[in-house]
Amino acid sequence: IAWRFRTENLGSRPDFNLQTTPLMVGGVLYATAGEHRNAVAIDARTGELLWMHRLDEGKRAQLSARRLSGRGVGYWADGKGDERIFYVTIGYQLVGLDAKTGRPLKDFGVDGVVDLKRDIDQDLDPVEGEIAWNGAPVVAKNVVLVGAAHRAGAIPRSYRNAKGYIRGFDARTGKRLWIFH
Repeated sequence: IAWRFRTENLGSRPDFNLQTTPLMVGGVLYATAGEHRNAVAIDARTGELLWMHRLDEGKRAQLSARRLSGRGVGYWADGKGDERIFYVTIGYQLVGLDAKTGRPLKDFGVDGVVDLKRDIDQDLDPVEGEIAWNGAPVVAKNVVLVGAAHRAGAIPRSYRNAKGYIRGFDARTGKRLWIFH
């Protein structure tokens, strides 16, 4: 074993069910980790944490249908030096980060964040709306794809329950390009 990345310091308790699949780009591993679903960049050679990003969502995260570390991140580059990492928070928000620094992108969404509980063709409470996603965003060309999920192993509260739609967002701006009903 060359090194281990431990999640004990990424929340009040260790991540007992780490399911992330890291992406490696240019010798850096990008992943989600920890109780608060932090996005992290790790030096693949040494295991050193290069940067970490967490969006504090308070009650929105506490009431989420999909908690813990999530399953990873998406990566996009324009081939001219603009490299981006995307992840979905526990509270169901799409975050765009500069892959080199971990800082939120000012030109993506609102200060790097697209609220996935808005602009989805249905009324959904941003805090208590029972929809989330713990999968990694998929990047296809210039589109970031995000799915939706409900509480695992539970029956919807009613037939009027929130619908889970798949959406595509522009990787540069965060603007919704399409929605699949």
